[in-house]
Amino acid sequence: MKAFKNVGSAHPTGNCCKSYLQEVLQQAFETGRDLAVSETNLPYKSFPSECGYLLEEILSDRFYPGEFSPLTEEGA
Repeated sequence: MKAFKNVGSAHPTGNCCKSYLQEVLQQAFETGRDLAVSETNLPYKSFPSECGYLLEEILSDRFYPGEFSPLTEEGA
């Protein structure tokens, strides 16, 4: 994951990599949604249709999905 932290930086291929990662993120999310539907037998409408996080958030060193934690506060 750290290899992708500087995606979109001054490197000429940065924007290409960022675009690719956004595409892969969407594909992975859709695959995960399909898996969740098949494993739970819940309808598709039970799950979000799009990832609730931005690529930049996911690639952040401070990213922690889920409930708020004081450990993720700035300066902690």
